[in-house]
Amino acid sequence: MEKIVVTIVVFINICLANPGSNKPYIAVLDFGSPVLSESELISITNQFRSNLVRLNSYTVINRNKMEVILEEQSFQMSGCTEEECAVEVGRLLNVSYIFYGEVGKIGKTYTIDISSVNVETGQINKSYSKSFIGEKDDFLRILDEITCEISGIKYKQTFYTYKYIASIGTVTSASLGVFSYLKSQDYYEKHQNSISKSAMEGYKNLTIKYRNYSYYCAIASGCFIIYYFINKSSEKKNAEKVNVEISGNTDSIRILLSLKL
Repeated sequence: MEKIVVTIVVFINICLANPGSNKPYIAVLDFGSPVLSESELISITNQFRSNLVRLNSYTVINRNKMEVILEEQSFQMSGCTEEECAVEVGRLLNVSYIFYGEVGKIGKTYTIDISSVNVETGQINKSYSKSFIGEKDDFLRILDEITCEISGIKYKQTFYTYKYIASIGTVTSASLGVFSYLKSQDYYEKHQNSISKSAMEGYKNLTIKYRNYSYYCAIASGCFIIYYFINKSSEKKNAEKVNVEISGNTDSIRILLSLKL
């Protein structure tokens, strides 16, 4: 009898069949844009995906597993930024909702539009639009705002108020430090030119007092600068979060059966 080798490849998404979770299963397609590079779009999409994971309102399939599943179905994910395409991907991934987005630019204003599609009905569930004038770094703040809105959580500017606090604190403490130093110099000269002993002691004490103030202000300025760089580092780490794995429930099992007849 002729030997026939039959290889059957079956994908089972355990996370999608997990009855213990009541959070909707969702997937996020790579955003499209005529104004940003592919690497920038992937970073923005991954940041949006990471924010959804962090807020814990959904169970999110990460990008790597999406690619594996779609590759097995011979489906190309790149360029899929329309509603019909999103629904098709959502059905292949067996998720409840799928998100896709578009980034544009009009003059100096960036725009970002994100839509969620109900895979079962094939209709757009909700759309979220934001615009801003600024640098590309500001996409981090905009994505924070959108993901909070999607998750029904009040947005708090935790990563961006530090810039104002640090700048105002540094300028204020530095200004007071310069003022205190100049006052100490002024009292030192008066101390040097004093005739009476009591006046000399008084100006000496004032000189020491304002010099100490200038030292304290210098320390305060240093603390505000350190505060700025600590938060800047946290912001950078937040921006670099990509392909977050979801707590063991998104694993897929590939079963290879080789049969010999």
